[in-house]
Amino acid sequence: MSRSIRTLTLNPAVDRTVLIEDFSVNQVNRIQASRLDAGGKGINVSKSIHAFGGASCAYGVAAGSAGRFIASYLTDLGIEHQFVWVDGETRTNIKIVDPRNRTHTDINDQGPELTGAALAELESLLFAGADRETILVFSGSIGRGTPADIYKKWIQKARSIGYRTILDADGEALRLGIEAGPTLVKPNIHELERLVGRPFQEPAAQALHDIAAAALRLLDSGTETVVVSLGAEGALFVNRQEALYAKGLPVEAKSTVGAGDAMVAALAMSLERHAPLERHEALDQHMPLSAMVAAAIGAGAAAVAAEGTASPSRADLEHYASQVTYISL
Repeated sequence: MSRSIRTLTLNPAVDRTVLIEDFSVNQVNRIQASRLDAGGKGINVSKSIHAFGGASCAYGVAAGSAGRFIASYLTDLGIEHQFVWVDGETRTNIKIVDPRNRTHTDINDQGPELTGAALAELESLLFAGADRETILVFSGSIGRGTPADIYKKWIQKARSIGYRTILDADGEALRLGIEAGPTLVKPNIHELERLVGRPFQEPAAQALHDIAAAALRLLDSGTETVVVSLGAEGALFVNRQEALYAKGLPVEAKSTVGAGDAMVAALAMSLERHAPLERHEALDQHMPLSAMVAAAIGAGAAAVAAEGTASPSRADLEHYASQVTYISL
């Protein structure tokens, strides 16, 4: 498998997005519209890369009829994928979108438990045939039975042989993964708050220097770039040389599902276009933060304007990216 971008989804899902006007707890709610999508953060990244005109291979674990749906879905889109098949059933997640109250409710299942044998097989697939241009995207929850340090171990392995890595996770998987020094880390503001053990001032735009200082500390283990997504307020981009803040774009939000994944897709494609000259050269020597800002913010805005976990098009990305502005802190 020769794709330079490889996404990993340890806990994929079938995402069922339902539209319910004025959704109410303890009441009978009528669905106005619904759709099914292949989901899980790494898969969403691959979908966005494909929609933006790029290419990747989606790696993951699948089970049962829901797993077969995901495999068929990706095949129909023309997205390469390599799955390890396990017992049980891939999870189905329900996303309730209430346009009247502008709320989004996620009901996420657990998914199948992963064995050591399944993880070993997946590791072999993920690293097979990779080269110095390879970018590994470690994204999302790790699933039941998976060691919390799985991302850390695989990032360490990738780094030891010169592959670039992107980490987008939460909790222990994020904390431990950062210790391995991934090339780029993309926490959202709430994930960063959990990492540092305290909340930031709201709105985030009033606490940019505090957030940037917290992000800068994440570079101590060898990470080169931290991108902190701030929801509707935009994102903060930090490396050793500079910190840039880009405001969020005013868009009508149809679904926030997949917005962060679309950002990761744009970031991965930016890394792909700016390959280091030498295997262990630092990213920031060849790729200034400004090279990724417009694409990342534009991708997030385009995803928010899309239905369900559907990926926006390249035209959508270019439309929103052209509107992005940023400041240096």
